[in-house]
Amino acid sequence: MRIAVLVHRFPVLSETFIIRQVVDLLELGHDVHIIADGPPDDPVDMPELERFGMADRVHYLRMPRNRLLRFAKTKLLAWRYLLKYPWQTFIYSNVFIWKSVSTVIRNVYTAHVLRQLDPMDVLHCHFGPLGIVGAVMKHCKIVPKVAVTLHGYDMSSYLQQHGEGVYQHMLQTADRLLPVSEFWRNKLQRMGADASRIIVHRMGIDTEALQLSERSNLPGRRILMAGRFVEKKGIAEGIAAFAQIADDMSGVQLRVIGDGPLRGEFEQSLVRLNLQGRVNLLGSCPHDVLLDELRRASVFVAPSVTAADGDMEGLPVVLMEAMAFGTPVVATRHSGIPELLRHEVTGLLADEHDVAGLAGCIRRILSEPDEAETMARRGRELVEQQHNSKRLVQELVDILTAM
Repeated sequence: MRIAVLVHRFPVLSETFIIRQVVDLLELGHDVHIIADGPPDDPVDMPELERFGMADRVHYLRMPRNRLLRFAKTKLLAWRYLLKYPWQTFIYSNVFIWKSVSTVIRNVYTAHVLRQLDPMDVLHCHFGPLGIVGAVMKHCKIVPKVAVTLHGYDMSSYLQQHGEGVYQHMLQTADRLLPVSEFWRNKLQRMGADASRIIVHRMGIDTEALQLSERSNLPGRRILMAGRFVEKKGIAEGIAAFAQIADDMSGVQLRVIGDGPLRGEFEQSLVRLNLQGRVNLLGSCPHDVLLDELRRASVFVAPSVTAADGDMEGLPVVLMEAMAFGTPVVATRHSGIPELLRHEVTGLLADEHDVAGLAGCIRRILSEPDEAETMARRGRELVEQQHNSKRLVQELVDILTAM
């Protein structure tokens, strides 16, 4: 099967689930091409991608950053195809139909790249805003079938900003809507999506590569958090929870992997709480370093919260990775997380913004190692059953084939 995958940027370290899915599809023998705005600002070294000659499989839209140049090039590309494909070009480049200049620009660039490739069997769009473009490509018969995977921000802050009506055409046109959780499936149905077109398709990890780690020789009592330094990751709440247990639990330390716009705030809070010597902000790290930290952590904490702008998580892949290693986990009742982390079964949950509750969960994990290990082993079993990327990619192929 020839599959075009439409993403914002590629390859991105924070979206290893997309990289994993692409690699698994290629390993099954499918002809996969990635269409993206451009490469990430920080280069990502992914040797597993190079096995498949990714230089010939990744196609960048290369939209100019300058707005005037971007608009001018859009007009030129539209005129280039208007004589050969008059009806299609008129439809996808018409701002009066799509009521968004940015959507029209992306339509024109995406159509241009798709026309440079041999015909595709299906266009698989990651994130709802690109699903809008995918639906236009199907409407204009540039691709025959479209599937859209919906993750987190695209079902939360994006809709809060643009209104649920922004997805109306996509919900009516896409052949399959693939939310990553039951939580988002329910929201899609409330928005009026046809239930027969919705299939929950979870993101996965390579559970064969991530084996249970030896827990007997851990380097002290390490609490680990990881994620971009943005509000929805709940790093501030995690630091505050650590402050509540730091003084009465000997040898405990907090390590935080990530970076982002809130770093300065977090550094100030460490000074205010007198935690400078107990908390290490490690910055952004390669994926293999993150995995090593997950193996060596006494507990992994994902204190996600709903941001002021409505932004929410999907299902954090790093949480799956921690569970695959058998690392005990603590998280919040946020988005689809309770579908993965079941309270007192595969880990412990606190409510969003409940710093005392979060601290109590961390304290319980560190104080009750036998209970923590039992929950962690159940967590490993659940990840193997529901988030094995090899099984999930075959499920995806079956979904795309049946459309």
